[in-house]
Amino acid sequence: MNRYKESSLIRAGILEKVYDIDSKGVYHWLQMSERQFLASNRIPESIFDAMTKELAIYKSGGNIIK
Repeated sequence: MNRYKESSLIRAGILEKVYDIDSKGVYHWLQMSERQFLASNRIPESIFDAMTKELAIYKSGGNIIK
């Protein structure tokens, strides 16, 4: 299990949108540019690619705009 890294970042299906799942199981679209994403200290390699059905497990929340 130590080989796996935890991440709250997810990209579902063919969409280019990246979401952050909070501790309450609510996902938020990170409505920001790549530059803003990197400036927020988020790491692109930590984005988990998932199926759209997997995203539907979580509740939808507001967007995160930076």
